[in-house]
Formats: sequence, structure tokens, C-alpha cells
Amino acid sequence: MTDAPGRVALLDWDNSLHPGFTMGPWLHALARDTGEEAAAQRFDEALAAFQAGRLAYDAFVVLAEQLYTGLAAGRRVTEVEAIAARLVPEDPLRPGTRELVAALLQRGIRPILISGAPIEVLRAHASALGFAPDDVTGWTLERDGDRYAGRLVENTARGGTKARIVARLVADGSTVELGLGDTEADRPLVEPARIGAWIDPVARDEQARVTWTEAETGVSTTGSLHDLAEVIRTR
Repeated sequence: MTDAPGRVALLDWDNSLHPGFTMGPWLHALARDTGEEAAAQRFDEALAAFQAGRLAYDAFVVLAEQLYTGLAAGRRVTEVEAIAARLVPEDPLRPGTRELVAALLQRGIRPILISGAPIEVLRAHASALGFAPDDVTGWTLERDGDRYAGRLVENTARGGTKARIVARLVADGSTVELGLGDTEADRPLVEPARIGAWIDPVARDEQARVTWTEAETGVSTTGSLHDLAEVIRTR
């Protein structure tokens, strides 16, 4: 991650800038050419159980880690990166995501992605959106030469991991202008921000997708990501 302090925006990905969980289509993409679709289907079943309240978040994350590391273990890094590049054009962004990132860059605010999504997919998306390569943090697999080992370097889906990343940024002198997330694990991104924004993943109307609060005034507003982008653009 870039070390220079300044104004930053701390952004979550899954269910925030991206509708839904990246891991589902990613596991299906990894499994497609290996005949291991059963692993991807297990994730789909676990996701349904989590969304229905039958599976705790921590248990869901542990299972996702097991499935991901199992499907990627032993595969060449270049092969997995190529699969990610093919997936991204089919992988939708939430309406207003491009405008929000563009507004941040226009105002000289450095967008930083801190997510529990796979790093290969995040980097492919982030590059197109204008993020600096070092400002993208996600699930990263250990490497054994030119192949992936069956272990994660760090599980960034956990709130404790996100808190440590944010603490380093703040200690280095960064000012958090915007924090955006959708779950308790994203609280470390949202709480220190001058504008703390919470996404409602199940809102049916994009005009009620995000609620943001100005720390200075305590005033809260609900609107779309397009609306939030305009707030950033005009500050």
C-alpha cells in the first residue's frame, strides 16, 4: 500500500461498490475448467444459509476460505490472473461506483479498497476504475514459485484485519474523508471518516441505497451512490 499520507477514502467492495459477493462467480470461474463445480455449489449453499440467518458470518468466511484455497492450490499465478481478466467484463458494478471513484480522484482523495474479495478480481476491477495498484487489499494467496499454495496470506474479510490496516494509515498521518461499507466488519472503515457511509445491500431503490453522516454536523442523508459522488465533488 502506498505510504504517502494525505486524504483517503476507505472503501469496501462486496455488497458495497459491487452488488453481491464476488466469491460466488469467482469460484464458479475457477471450477469451470477443472470439473470441480461441487465446490462452487457448496459456496452457493453456504451463502444462501448465511443470508437466511442460518449460518454465522465467521463460519461462512471460514468455509469460503477453504473452498477458495482448495480450488486455487497448485495453479499457475498467470492462469488464475487470466481467469480474473475474463470474469471482470461480466461482473457488474453497483450503479454510481464509477462516478464515486472518479469524484474522489478529482478532489485529490486517494481511494483505497479494503475488501474480503479475491485480490485478482479486485485488481482487475480497480485498475479500470483508477485505483493505484498498491491501494487494493483483498484475499491474497501465498505463492510457491509461479504457483499458488493452498493458504491465504491474510483473511481480509475479518473486521480485525481491516482495523489494523486502517490504524496503520491513520498513524501515518492520513485523513479519512470517506468510509464506506455494509456490515459490522466494515466499521473500522466507516467510523474514523469525516463522511461515514453505510450501504443497504437489500434496498430495492437505488435512491435509498446509501446513508451517509457528516461527522462534523451529525447530519445524515440517504440517497444513491451518484448522490454521494456529487457530495464529494462539491465539497
